[in-house]
Amino acid sequence: MTKSGITLILACLLTSLGVTLGCVDPEDGGGGVSGTSLYVFDASDHASSRILVYSDVSALFDGSAVQPSRSMSGTKIDRVKNLAWGGMCLDANGNRLYLVSETGDVVRIDRVRAQNGNISNPFDIVSFKLGASDSDRLSNGKFGQISINPSGSVLYITEANSSDTRIWVITSPGSQTEGSTVGRGEQLFTSGDKGGTSVAAANDGSVYAYFDDGSSTFLQGVSYAGSRLRRGTSSEFQNMIIGSASDNRTRLARYGSLAVDNSNNIYLARHLVDSSNSGDAILVFRSGQFSQGLNQAPDRSFASNINNLRVISHAVTRDWLVGAMSVADSGLDSVWIWRSPSTASSMSSKEYKLGSNASIRGLALDGRN
Repeated sequence: MTKSGITLILACLLTSLGVTLGCVDPEDGGGGVSGTSLYVFDASDHASSRILVYSDVSALFDGSAVQPSRSMSGTKIDRVKNLAWGGMCLDANGNRLYLVSETGDVVRIDRVRAQNGNISNPFDIVSFKLGASDSDRLSNGKFGQISINPSGSVLYITEANSSDTRIWVITSPGSQTEGSTVGRGEQLFTSGDKGGTSVAAANDGSVYAYFDDGSSTFLQGVSYAGSRLRRGTSSEFQNMIIGSASDNRTRLARYGSLAVDNSNNIYLARHLVDSSNSGDAILVFRSGQFSQGLNQAPDRSFASNINNLRVISHAVTRDWLVGAMSVADSGLDSVWIWRSPSTASSMSSKEYKLGSNASIRGLALDGRN
């Protein structure tokens, strides 16, 4: 076994014991950051929707490559122009990209690593719908962040209205055919939760979800209320992080967006402007914290210079994190890039601007490029 392989095993072992060490593939000799592509969904009104692809995030970060290497467009992509916030995710295992609109239109792009230009071939792009009837959908609900499990066999999609929320569990999304409709089927939800804005599926089978608000929870005479971060499986939630009325050390805030890596880090982006909060925009929790009590403070935090972060995405097997911002429910033109976010001592960041007319609503990273 190579020295780097031994290092990876030791890092992951320490991670399971709660020690913050990264195990995001040091084999590439670049700190686990080489070979990563960035996909950006631009929903600007001045043109048809498009997906911009940057084949090397390292080059984009270093400034040696500032133009996209590919772009994708087409009438089916235009159907999801009102992309849900965070409504784009990449199935690295299946080489597919999924897009979900706020109203439940879904687009799947197959063989996405080879796609460029206008996509119309039915073997390359498929559109389908969520909800076989009105009863399948929440009244006046909107869809939000989506995530897919590592094998690509389960797609998770958030849906919420002013009083209710749930997460759709779509099995075998790669098998959906053109024009099909997916019924409500399996769901993840907890009675009393509200404002579910984000979901993230981890490599170990865990599913994390964030909710803006919900019913109070009482434990040993203490009341816990407000925003909450849940952890579970594809069938049910089992653990929760939530603050108490007198001591909200969790620092959770409105419009949370989630991302996970394979070192048991859970990244939560806070939209500070809308929640009237201040401080760092990104909180980092550890998977082990979910079994240590409800009111858990973040393991660490960063991004003190961003107050309107709305969407984040992690490359999972490569140590990159990206984020997009919003103002008044509209996307802005900047992509924030964090290199080595799993390791505070070596992390660095950069802002990249697509152009003043861009409106970013979704980001996805491909760590298997």
